[in-house]
Amino acid sequence: MVFVRATSQLESQDFDRDETNDLFQIISARDRPVTGGFTDAWDDPASGGGAVENSNNTPVKLHYYKVRVFTTKPCVLYSSTVENYNLARQAPAGADTTFNQVNIANNTVRKWTTTVDGGYWSFLTKNWTKRVWSKKRNRMITVGDARYMNNEAFKIQLKNIDPAQLNCHYYAIVEVGLEYDQASTG
Repeated sequence: MVFVRATSQLESQDFDRDETNDLFQIISARDRPVTGGFTDAWDDPASGGGAVENSNNTPVKLHYYKVRVFTTKPCVLYSSTVENYNLARQAPAGADTTFNQVNIANNTVRKWTTTVDGGYWSFLTKNWTKRVWSKKRNRMITVGDARYMNNEAFKIQLKNIDPAQLNCHYYAIVEVGLEYDQASTG
């Protein structure tokens, strides 16, 4: 297992009302193809980058995420998790992670906040573990239990909720700390 800190910067124009954009997505399922890098397809020059879907066919440990978003209109920034991903994506509705009352009640949407209408940065963070210095071992150690993802999908999404139905523009910086089996990811 190797620990990786992945960052991604995304910018959007003409983000319509009630539209939802994925800022970061990772899927851990046995039958998924391995994408290699965890943000923007950094190792795939043919795609030109810009992909936000990252997948791994072995379990992944998610240590933390930090999202900073600057929006020109009010939006909802949220993280969601789909457990039993293989079963959920074969259901008639698919693996739905949209921000609505049903998914909040079903614990799909885990954490959320609203963004400020222009001029300010909004934040969403979650730390499952911390890295601290151990005097006894004379090195950095991890404290806490990481979110173990096996047959799951995790997303960080942004939804435009502007009541005036105007286009929104946003700039997002996403940082994710995760651990995965590098040997099996090709």
